Amino acid sequence: MVRLQPFLSRNVNHHRGVNIVTSKDAQYGQAWDFKKDVILDDMTLYAKWTGNEYTVTLDKNGGEGGTTSVNVRTGDAMPYAVAPKKSGYSFKGYYEGKDGEGIAYYSDKMKSLKAWDKCDSTTLYANWGIPIWISPIPMPKRMRKGHIWRLM
Repeated sequence: MVRLQPFLSRNVNHHRGVNIVTSKDAQYGQAWDFKKDVILDDMTLYAKWTGNEYTVTLDKNGGEGGTTSVNVRTGDAMPYAVAPKKSGYSFKGYYEGKDGEGIAYYSDKMKSLKAWDKCDSTTLYANWGIPIWISPIPMPKRMRKGHIWRLM
């Protein structure tokens, strides 16, 4: 009898987007060769699942600077990246769809909001907030310095 002992090293849904390494020992030092190894007695095989690595392109959507792409494994948090800048706008994060549609994977501070759950390389799009506008209207002297108005 052969028992297959699963060991999930990442939180991965189903088996898509992962590699499975099978070993004769729990430390994965003795890989099982399905073409050569023979079962002679009861034994346990250990399966270790690791996410495949994909390239995620970060479309700046009119912005400049920042990280162009990142590499991430299925089931892992989004890696460190630098936000782009766009004159007069505030960065709102990276989303799977243009104009902030779909799932957000990065916050406005470039923190990972969701583990990578796709099984292919793809593009995320920068989302930009309402343009910042500086008022040409004279303001009282005590409000002039450092005051920013936003369009509503």
